[in-house]
Amino acid sequence: MNKKGIGIMCLATMLLTGCGAALPDMTDEDANAIGEYAAITLLKYDANSRSRLVDLSQIEQSEEAQEPSVTDPSSAEPLPEEQPSAEPLDLENTPVTDTNTSEPEMADSLESFFELPEGVSLLCTGYEFTQSYEGEENTHFALEATEGKELLVLQFTVQNQSGSSQEINIFDRRDNYRVSVNASDTRTALSTMLIEDLSTYKGALPDGGTEKLVLVFELEAAQTGSVESIVLSLKNDVNSYTIQVL
Repeated sequence: MNKKGIGIMCLATMLLTGCGAALPDMTDEDANAIGEYAAITLLKYDANSRSRLVDLSQIEQSEEAQEPSVTDPSSAEPLPEEQPSAEPLDLENTPVTDTNTSEPEMADSLESFFELPEGVSLLCTGYEFTQSYEGEENTHFALEATEGKELLVLQFTVQNQSGSSQEINIFDRRDNYRVSVNASDTRTALSTMLIEDLSTYKGALPDGGTEKLVLVFELEAAQTGSVESIVLSLKNDVNSYTIQVL
């Protein structure tokens, strides 16, 4: 309380007490008026006093601050779409893949394996081991064996005795050619640019015509010193055939 407030309190006390003298005659209404005036004056000049009246504007501002903000629906993140449940599998109509693979059938001849026209024959006529092979019709191309190896050239003859020209197309087939020497060393035929390569032969064979064809393999030179057996195996997805060359 400041000095001005203390002075007013003393004045009120003096008025009420008369500095030790007898109180002046006054009505109850006058006494209440003086007491109320003194109390109001003290509260007015008391720095620590706070009004009990509430400022409605402050209450409104406080309520506005506490109100939850309304989010603009357009700016809100979209909720994740519900994924449709997987449809049950139709087991009755689901195709079943047969994993069992059947072995190719054994052909009864070279002609049936290569599906040659009626009247066209194909025979294996011999073999040779060599370091280099040029062929009869290749003047600018030759096969050379890798160092420490030798070439095995299997020789064939195709002949047309059907009475008319025949188209022969082995080039478009997907046949596999493998040779086994002494029943231990098995090799696949080389892909060559030889005109007479049996695996890539394609052409018209006139009636009575004959062609010399070959298949070339590369073997270890140590295997060719003592050859006791040579077996050629032909195979595709449908047929297979085996020739005992030696």
